[in-house]
Amino acid sequence: MRDLDETGLEILQLLMSNARRPYSDIADTVDLSAPAVSDRVARLQEMGIINRFTLDVGHSQRSTG
Repeated sequence: MRDLDETGLEILQLLMSNARRPYSDIADTVDLSAPAVSDRVARLQEMGIINRFTLDVGHSQRSTG
């Protein structure tokens, strides 16, 4: 992650705490526009730093029928 600047690291930390956080919220925190955050996230994906956004549903919460 040596290629990340301070803003990129902050975006990554915010997404790790809540991967569903809206880009507009992240933008407010890091003082960028939402489209700039979107571009940064796309770049993190291209770099292989972000591999996927996942949903992990507990077995007890799944419907069996």
